[in-house]
Amino acid sequence: MIRHRLSPLSGHWLDRVLAAMCLTLAMAVLVAASGYPGSAADFPKIIGILLALCGIGLWLFPGKQSDLSGVRLVGVGWAIVGGIAVLLAFAYVGADLALCFLFIGCALLMGHAPGLRLVVIAVLYTLVLGLVFGALLGVPLPGVLFALVVK
Repeated sequence: MIRHRLSPLSGHWLDRVLAAMCLTLAMAVLVAASGYPGSAADFPKIIGILLALCGIGLWLFPGKQSDLSGVRLVGVGWAIVGGIAVLLAFAYVGADLALCFLFIGCALLMGHAPGLRLVVIAVLYTLVLGLVFGALLGVPLPGVLFALVVK
């Protein structure tokens, strides 16, 4: 059974592709972090190591075969367009509003019902990210909410 799990042909092909992408991204982050001075490299190195561990775990323990027949290319296309729009919105409306829209958009694409609860969770999620980056890491993100929370 262990030999079957470690075989490069076992598991679902999408898990293997995602694992390879995680490992590639992890190497890129670690290489980029090596160019940062002193303690500025710590956070990117942690992210790179976590990405590498996720990639290794996904490669060694792939999920069961999944049915991708329910995946619609239109939804994937809208997700890509929405992601690009959010990245562009960072410069114009600030990271806080862009992250709120990103969270709400992802939740809606995953089938969550729209409503006040979703908006409240998105705002709380955004505030927590602002606190983590602004207060803990010392990297303030641009935005109106972040300016109020992190002083």
